[in-house]
Amino acid sequence: MAKKVTKQENQENESDLKFLGLEIENFKNLEKRKVDIGGQSIMVIGKNGTGKSSIIQALMSPLNSKMLPTEPIKKGEERAKISVTIGGNHFGSYSEYILDMYFTAKDKKGRLTVTNADGESVKSPATFIKGLIGNVSFDIMKWLHDDKANKLKTIKALTGVSDEIDIIDIQIKKTKEDRKYKKQRAEDLEAILNNHAFTPQEIDMYSRTIDLLPIQQEMAGIAKAQKDYDGVCHKITEFSSNVNRLNYSIEEKQEEILRLQNQIEGLNAEIASNTENIQKGEGWLAVHSRPSIEGINERINQAILHNEKCSQIGNLASHQREMITCKEEANKMSVDITALEDKKLKIISNSQFNIPGLTFTDDDIFLDNIPLEEGQVNTARLFEIGTEVAIAMNPNLKVIFLHDASLFDHEALKTIIRKVEERGYQLVVELVSEDNEAEVRFTEEVL
Repeated sequence: MAKKVTKQENQENESDLKFLGLEIENFKNLEKRKVDIGGQSIMVIGKNGTGKSSIIQALMSPLNSKMLPTEPIKKGEERAKISVTIGGNHFGSYSEYILDMYFTAKDKKGRLTVTNADGESVKSPATFIKGLIGNVSFDIMKWLHDDKANKLKTIKALTGVSDEIDIIDIQIKKTKEDRKYKKQRAEDLEAILNNHAFTPQEIDMYSRTIDLLPIQQEMAGIAKAQKDYDGVCHKITEFSSNVNRLNYSIEEKQEEILRLQNQIEGLNAEIASNTENIQKGEGWLAVHSRPSIEGINERINQAILHNEKCSQIGNLASHQREMITCKEEANKMSVDITALEDKKLKIISNSQFNIPGLTFTDDDIFLDNIPLEEGQVNTARLFEIGTEVAIAMNPNLKVIFLHDASLFDHEALKTIIRKVEERGYQLVVELVSEDNEAEVRFTEEVL
């Protein structure tokens, strides 16, 4: 049997509080049971249904009322009692406390009393225990199988700098989103620059716009010249019509030649004048051609097309400048993210809870850069992390509960117990055995 821890040894080792003893009377399916634990690690071994869980609950119930069973009194009995003794170094001196819980048919939640080694009762026992012990009900394996959000919440809280970490995580997340956008924008712009249909010669040709104003002014001049030309044609037509009309009048008037001789002479003079005007107009038309706008239209269309391509070339140049800027900004953001992550790691490493190799982001936990998950990290290593969390959560009561130790083989369990005890902690192990009734044995005896 393992050696019991004496008061003097506890003082010399400066150990914190541990379980020293347990007495059970009519609790759940247990009639009477007394276990002298003496601060040693123990294993609660037995077949299912023989009282293993009852022993574990008896140890934990006085420390945490949430662990109380709904039916604490053994069937057929009227009363039940649990008595748990804890002791060890506390506030620089050895302390010992007896935690008694009494159950009756009317009070199944139990009545808790706490007395010290001198037999003095402690006021407000539940409040005293909560302040003295901490979170003794923490289940390592359950925590390891919990979702990432809850594990992260626990780890951040233990660092004592969760607010600072959250601020940095928000900055990292936003910077990564901005970097992602800049990288995507740069890729899109690069695709545009690599997939346009312009040759280098065309890019050079269409890099400058054509001024449309002179061409438009020239077109306005041609429109006026066309109007003048059409005016002359109209006059010639008018003059020709007059000649025809006058010739017809002459024919009518020849019958009256004698009487209208004077009129004929006047008309001949008018004909001569019109004929002269016709000759002048035809002479002008002979040396002039009707202006055309087809050439001007073609030049305007070419200029518009040229300017459209010039605009496209300008857009490509703008895309290229933006692409370069996006890449530069994305690279700077990568540097910023690295700096923020380094700052976060420094905060974590200087915090009150620091496990070498353990890091976390705003949504994941890593151990040596590997996700802290079953299948990624071996079970024993996961349990070590869980143990560190349990230790941080229970700084006063140096006890860790290992439920369902059947998950580990003999050697792995032996290693776990050794590592926990090396940290000065007492381990309470629950182990299923097909051959035993529920019993409490020291780990040294079993392993």
